[in-house]
Amino acid sequence: MGQLWELVQAYTDRHGTSERQLAKRLGYKSSGVFVNWREPKQLPSAQALARFADLSGTPYQRVLDAVLTDSGYLPEPRLTTDSEELSRVRLIRSSDPGS
Repeated sequence: MGQLWELVQAYTDRHGTSERQLAKRLGYKSSGVFVNWREPKQLPSAQALARFADLSGTPYQRVLDAVLTDSGYLPEPRLTTDSEELSRVRLIRSSDPGS
C-alpha cells in the first residue's frame, strides 16, 4: 500500500466514511477512481489531489509528496524515530562552539 492510499485510509477511518462517499465528495461518480490512488501508475490530477488535501485537512505538499513517492518520482524518505532525531539535534548543539 502506498503513502497516498494511507492518507485516504486515515481519512476514511477517522470520518467513518466509505470510499464511495469520499469519491462523491471529491466530485467523482464512483470509487473506481481510487484504483490509481492505491498504487499510482499514472498520477492523479493536481485538482483531485488539491481537493483531497482540502477535504482531509492534509497539507497539499504532503499529499503531493505521497503520490510522487508512490509513483517513483521521489525516493522513499529515511524514517527516523523521534529519539534518533533528538540525539542528532543534541549532537549538533553540543558540537557548536557558540552554545
